[in-house]
Amino acid sequence: MSTLNLETEIQQEGRVCEWCNNETSEVFETNDGYKVCKECRNEHFIYCDNCVKLVHLDDSYILYDETLCEECFDECAAVCDRCGDYEWRDWLSTNNSGDFSVCRNCYENEYTFCDYCDDLIHLDNARYNEDGDAFCPGCYEPEDAINNYSYKPEPRFYGRDDKVYIGVELEVDTPEDVYVDREEAAQDVLRAVNGELYNKHDSSLNYGFEIVSHPATLEYHLYELGWDEVLNTLRDYGLRSHDVGTCGLHVHIGREAFGDEIQRDGNIAKLLLIVERHWDKFVKFSRRTRVQLDRWAASYCDYLEKEPNEVCEKELLETAKSAGRYFAVNLENYHTVELRLFRGTLNSTTFKATLQFVKTLRDLVVMHTIDEINDMSWGDIVKFMQEQEYEELNEYLEIRGLLSE
Repeated sequence: MSTLNLETEIQQEGRVCEWCNNETSEVFETNDGYKVCKECRNEHFIYCDNCVKLVHLDDSYILYDETLCEECFDECAAVCDRCGDYEWRDWLSTNNSGDFSVCRNCYENEYTFCDYCDDLIHLDNARYNEDGDAFCPGCYEPEDAINNYSYKPEPRFYGRDDKVYIGVELEVDTPEDVYVDREEAAQDVLRAVNGELYNKHDSSLNYGFEIVSHPATLEYHLYELGWDEVLNTLRDYGLRSHDVGTCGLHVHIGREAFGDEIQRDGNIAKLLLIVERHWDKFVKFSRRTRVQLDRWAASYCDYLEKEPNEVCEKELLETAKSAGRYFAVNLENYHTVELRLFRGTLNSTTFKATLQFVKTLRDLVVMHTIDEINDMSWGDIVKFMQEQEYEELNEYLEIRGLLSE
């Protein structure tokens, strides 16, 4: 506030407001020592919520709806090093070296503390154990590189602003007459990611393991999770997926992605109908042999001994709810719909195309009526897939000769 230059004779006329120069019956003293009337106080000044001193509005600061004078603001507030906004100094989260602090909002959305050394870490750099405890990369040591088959941690969801969450189960195995340090390979898989994956034993494999993801959006799987590094790591150790013939790639979609409870069964039934009506195309996409499909991912029409055009979506849905898990579309899981028909792969394009294929199928059935699904040719389905502009999916469809009827 600028210094007031009032006439001496006015100051000597009793109680005078030093802001408006009018006589007043009561005066209020500002933090600068000036005497002001009630009207000027209400119009031009405000009390600091911290020290309760009267300050000019131009010299006040607002922090979370509280008014502070300049002195209290300098003492109580600090800048978030992440977003640049001001925060209460006592509410900042600071790293161990004391040179980086973040506000509450940035902490809640992007940071956590290491459960061992208590250092501040970005979520992208956090590593998690099976109990969900977070560690910085320097403190993280995987407890069990390969868990038992029944191991099932509390799911963590990765990616934002999307109701469609995808889970992946990728089986890898050791070729005959090849030595693989399976435990070390599994450890390196965990080191390549930030807690989104875990490993499990699987009795259907000779000397391999199953890599399982926590639920994540398609975009997170494609661009953030680190699947390219994982696939390269597995290949470098001599593990295989497609070539050994024992491995599958199972893709889960959360049931919520198929709509609310009223819509859900109808949309899942459309998915079953699409798969059965175009079974030969799905087989070609899957790279599975008929023997492998019959054992691990069978057709419901084969199970019912009916032609695809002889069954309706309701019959398929009721059958799928009770027939067991070893079908192309498995409904045995309470929270997810599982597509089991894909052969395992360590090829990045094939892997990503498979996830894109599953996401596109979900979008297809949610966006079209049952009558439209019934009338769709394979060409119509391919056209819809190409419109999504997934580079890997379009490339894979062309490689497998699936762009036409």
